Amino acid sequence: MEKLGNPLKKGDRRQAKFVELLNADIISLDKLRSLSWVGIPASTFLLTLELRPSTWKVLLGYLPTSQAIKAEVLARKRAEYADLAALYCTKDGIKGEQSDQDMKSYKQILTDVPRTMAGYELFKEPLVRELLARVLFVWNVRHPASGYVQGINDLCAPFVVVYLSDYIFIDYAKMEYKKSELLGLDNKTLQYLEADIYWSLCKMLEKMQDVYTVNQPGAYKIINKMKEIVKHVDLELYEHIEEQCVNLVSITFRWVNCFFTREFALDKAIRMWDTYFAEAEEMGVFHVYVCASLLLHLKSEIVKKDFSSLVLYLQSLPTMKWTSDELGILLAKSYQLKSFFHKTKHIV
Repeated sequence: MEKLGNPLKKGDRRQAKFVELLNADIISLDKLRSLSWVGIPASTFLLTLELRPSTWKVLLGYLPTSQAIKAEVLARKRAEYADLAALYCTKDGIKGEQSDQDMKSYKQILTDVPRTMAGYELFKEPLVRELLARVLFVWNVRHPASGYVQGINDLCAPFVVVYLSDYIFIDYAKMEYKKSELLGLDNKTLQYLEADIYWSLCKMLEKMQDVYTVNQPGAYKIINKMKEIVKHVDLELYEHIEEQCVNLVSITFRWVNCFFTREFALDKAIRMWDTYFAEAEEMGVFHVYVCASLLLHLKSEIVKKDFSSLVLYLQSLPTMKWTSDELGILLAKSYQLKSFFHKTKHIV
């Protein structure tokens, strides 16, 4: 795997630090996490290689920290995925020898893929939809304890954008790209892209597996913790929600299950995931505090509303139009909550 080139833009110290870390013989995970927590910078016309794809792969544990074995590991994992895809899928779909449950899951996947980030042109591209369907079906077959669960399709979306940006230019803010560049990618590149998305999804879900197993107990655990935190921090807010008989479980389940990919613009969700991946094994813990912080942050609007208007508000949050600064404030508040409450017995 090629080393990243040096950024030429004068004074861009953060880019230079990322490049230095990623090019080290042994990458310091602690330093990389610390640097990534506040966001991974996008490329400039002077730094043509994206930093985020390589950084995410290392933070997730998909790639090793040792430069000496990185290329070998990457080649082996990509070949392994190619074998899995060939075992279960054909060019136009899946192989016929599947269980009834797997066929049922595949039908659901084919329903959900067109719904995935339907507002973005990139996700309407046939090659992107075909790639997503294969990744999700291989996941389904290889993880029988959970199988395919609605929402996992949304988790693939940030990986598609980030890893595709290794090969074509994507304007994250506008989600714009050149169709000719996308369609010009050769089969080998597309196979690599698909494998990287699959293994990164696996690594992410390893940290959150009980959110997606039967009956999704992990999701309910996160929501209950969130409610307890809100109750301890702001009783007035908690009591208002309770008095309005709003079912936070049904409303916030999507926040938990989809990791905010439906509540924020995709570029902001990607930025949020920089911090999540920097949290490493505590990603799920941090997710609790982001959910709680979001409710606390929106208090001034929440307490004005009665049942019907509150439900509508929480189902269609203003966060889709948030700026990077607003997101940064939310993440900082989440960190403060986690620092104060994590490992407090009456909360967790």
